[in-house]
Amino acid sequence: MKMGDERVGGAGEAGGVGGDKADEGDKENNQCPMPHAPCPMPYALCPMPKFRSNPKDIGKLYVRSQKNQMIPLSNLVTVTPTVAAQTINHYNLFRSIEINGAAAPGSSSGDAIKAMEQVAKEVLPAGYGYEWSGTALEEIDSGGLAPLIFGLGIIFVFLVLAAQYENYVDPFIILLSVPLAIFGAL
Repeated sequence: MKMGDERVGGAGEAGGVGGDKADEGDKENNQCPMPHAPCPMPYALCPMPKFRSNPKDIGKLYVRSQKNQMIPLSNLVTVTPTVAAQTINHYNLFRSIEINGAAAPGSSSGDAIKAMEQVAKEVLPAGYGYEWSGTALEEIDSGGLAPLIFGLGIIFVFLVLAAQYENYVDPFIILLSVPLAIFGAL
């Protein structure tokens, strides 16, 4: 829609066919119908579906001008049919597109992430960027933490076994025997 030059009154000044207008309260005594809400209360004009099914129906809606006259909205706006995307995706308040991919057979997901980052650096124009989400984001965030987590796990198991056997020698024997048992099972 394109707006005309004539200015339209503030919130609470629209009226139209089939629309319901919110109670504006007592304007003379400056009392709001809802004491906790600031006045004038904004509201959305939403005519019944039968009055808004055709784009030309916008001419049946009226708004109050600065001269306090009701004028048809068709005097202020023109409806121009256009073709556009049905939905516009956003990520972190920026317009975005979603690209899904999977690693090629024989390559790891880490290699696929590095390849996508390299392609993005080469192809994306200035001012464009990318963000990871889902499992790729989790993989990037946790990358390099596996040895630390494994080490903390071994220390935790050692402490539990030390508390159970009430000494520090038996937990070493048990922890060293587990890898040997796994090799023996293979």
